[in-house]
Amino acid sequence: MDNVNLSIFGSTGSIGSFILSLMDKLQNKNKPEIFLLSGYNQIKKLIDLEEKYRAKYLFVPEYYKEQVFNSLPLSLRQKVDIISSFEELYDIYSQVDKNKHYILNGIIGINGIIPTFLSQHFNIFSGCANKESIIISHELFKDFKSDLVFPLDSEHHAIYELLKACPKDKIERIFITGSGGKVLGKKEEEIEDLSLDEIIKHPNWDMGKRITIDSSSGINKAFEFIEVQALFDISKDKISILIDSKSQIHAIIQDLSNYYYVAASHPDMLLPINKFLDKIGINTSYRSSQILNKSIKFELNGEIEKTYPFLKLFMHNYKKEFIQGTTIIFLNSYFQDLLFSKKINFSKLRKLLIDSYSILFKEDKNPILRKLEENSNKFSFSIKDDFVNFTNFTEYVFKDILNYLKEKKLMEEMW
Repeated sequence: MDNVNLSIFGSTGSIGSFILSLMDKLQNKNKPEIFLLSGYNQIKKLIDLEEKYRAKYLFVPEYYKEQVFNSLPLSLRQKVDIISSFEELYDIYSQVDKNKHYILNGIIGINGIIPTFLSQHFNIFSGCANKESIIISHELFKDFKSDLVFPLDSEHHAIYELLKACPKDKIERIFITGSGGKVLGKKEEEIEDLSLDEIIKHPNWDMGKRITIDSSSGINKAFEFIEVQALFDISKDKISILIDSKSQIHAIIQDLSNYYYVAASHPDMLLPINKFLDKIGINTSYRSSQILNKSIKFELNGEIEKTYPFLKLFMHNYKKEFIQGTTIIFLNSYFQDLLFSKKINFSKLRKLLIDSYSILFKEDKNPILRKLEENSNKFSFSIKDDFVNFTNFTEYVFKDILNYLKEKKLMEEMW
């Protein structure tokens, strides 16, 4: 494909693997040029990808830069630039042709704000599977442009497609679904006994460890609840969550006449990624597995409280002006680190989410709230320095939040 360039952030993760698997099905003349590949600590996989796709740039953390260079074959060391800073990325993307360059954001976690900032600042269309950057953009930046984002989450991609049939002014309610993960139908004492190895195995989806944990804690649905507001300008009062244990129904739109538009498919991340590629002019002819057969049976459950106790609390009390989603992003990441280091179990993680949210956002005279509210929609994607300003703000305010929670005896000092 002439002059079309694709940057893949998170190329060594599940989303990156999915999109590259679709690339492999294309004939050479139809393949875009891979402009940049990024990875975190999967050095061997990143090197293998570079040998295969010959990206012009590799983006890695500073402390892996030398290791990546030394791991490259001698024949490639002078042909690829290894970069590690925002400044280097900024200089590179300031020179690309915005009409022929696309970004895929497959990073898991807070660092997904990097490609999203580049996309928004330079007006580069992006496919985004990173929940965190959409929430941060919605709560902390005043000029987020949702039209630059093609949603790759199954639920938001489903809404994106359904809105072609039902305009926003005709919407009565939007339903997104969750599977319940490993906790669906389990009693609290059974959840207490779930091991980390059990939690990270999703019954339906092939995903990374952290997002699979989010699927069982309800955090991913809390994030998706905000994403619907951010991406489609839908009031929070019009958004509901349903349980679909098979992950076949991704979203439903109910219009003012009570007609329902349903998006359903096999649980397959390749579908929205394929739609993104089609949007930018790359046709892979991908077809997912069928779900329609003689025994098809959709079962939806609206009782989310037992499965996702945090989610009901969050949806009922969510206020954008207090940067609640961004705060939970940082706390959830912190609690997951405790889980992976075996300082807490999954049941404790669920309880910490509920208790920390209640302390921070439901107690009166909380000194943290003013700091959060003062920075709501304060930053701008049009200002380069606001990337650093945003990073500095989140670092100091998160330390204040942790200290405050420790003062409230929620967490142990050793954490």
